[in-house]
Amino acid sequence: MPKLSNRQYDAVKLFTLVMVPVFTSGYIILAKALNFGLSELVLDVSIICIALLGLALVFSSRWYHQSDDSYDGYVELEEDPGGVVRANLVVNGDPETLLQTKTSMRFKIKHDEG
Repeated sequence: MPKLSNRQYDAVKLFTLVMVPVFTSGYIILAKALNFGLSELVLDVSIICIALLGLALVFSSRWYHQSDDSYDGYVELEEDPGGVVRANLVVNGDPETLLQTKTSMRFKIKHDEG
């Protein structure tokens, strides 16, 4: 599955959780009030679409949070010969830009392999 940008993910989420149910509900109400046909079919198709898009969002979110893409950097833990553990903060991108544009950041802990 291709990765979605934050903007694309938010658009699909809005469409799935808000737009489809709102338009489906509106159509069902009007269809019953004005005796339109196919209201059951529209409802069934909408439910299937919402379920499939919701499933895609769940998997997309899970894959994103399990990948390194969800982190802004990592904390590298190193122990010196004297036994003192030091933490080095490594960010993905320009630190100045990140500090000016973000209100919070997420870091993965990377342990010293040696």
